[in-house]
Amino acid sequence: MVYEFSLPSSRTALTLLATFVGITRIQAALSSYLLTNYPTNARPPPGWVKELPYFLSGLIFALGLQISGMLSPLKVISFLQPFSPTFDPSLAMVVIGGVIPNMLHYVDLKKEAKLFWEEWRVPARRDIDWRLITGSVLFGLGWGLAGVCPGPALVGLSHGLLNGSAAKVGGWLGAMVVGMAIGRRL
Repeated sequence: MVYEFSLPSSRTALTLLATFVGITRIQAALSSYLLTNYPTNARPPPGWVKELPYFLSGLIFALGLQISGMLSPLKVISFLQPFSPTFDPSLAMVVIGGVIPNMLHYVDLKKEAKLFWEEWRVPARRDIDWRLITGSVLFGLGWGLAGVCPGPALVGLSHGLLNGSAAKVGGWLGAMVVGMAIGRRL
């Protein structure tokens, strides 16, 4: 199958846009509410209120993964084969769509954390050691062979729970957890 560019229907595009705008508006209103009502740590908000902005960000991320087709390992594997007739370049747009907003957010957060309970720490280490190289190679091999990385795997697990195919993704996540445990011991 050769990749063919296609646009969603007008109704689908408007629904996606409305969903995205709605969630981001809720998130902005919530952040404004938190900054107004909890400006200092003298009276911290309840735990669930602190977590709500992050939940909404995760929801936007999950919707983006679902809409873009990133839950399909075949889509990822098709992107990783640039000289194949089944090459699918659309993943590059997903990456750009994720990198640019996060880059802007990073630049904004470097000034100061917006909510008093947030900490913004950038790793100070700049060295490249065998653990970093080994981890990168293993991640790349796993991503290339399975076509799944951690974000889509978590979204895929919830999707799998709904449609009864959670065993496949659950096995992958189990292997990831075991790998993380081994990595911590090294």
